[in-house]
Amino acid sequence: MTYRGDYASADFRRSLNKISIIFHDSEPVRTQVRHLYEVINTPSAPSEQTKRTIVGLIYKLCQDNGFKGLTEYDIDQAFAENKQTPQDPGFGDF
Repeated sequence: MTYRGDYASADFRRSLNKISIIFHDSEPVRTQVRHLYEVINTPSAPSEQTKRTIVGLIYKLCQDNGFKGLTEYDIDQAFAENKQTPQDPGFGDF
């Protein structure tokens, strides 16, 4: 989840590789990882589709690890998008 906002980074790709290794015996997880790679590598894929695919994979990993009562919404809110911070309009130096 740490790197989910920067899916173009090498750290994100390394994390996906680790998932594939750790969950080598889970065909559903490996299938979702392959699907995520396809979505990320499709230039025309909307960023929202990529985000939804990442959340879906994290949700599947949580289910496989026995997390109960967790929803995709919970995962989505765990790392909410950074909101734009107000910039100094230049009125501070009087």
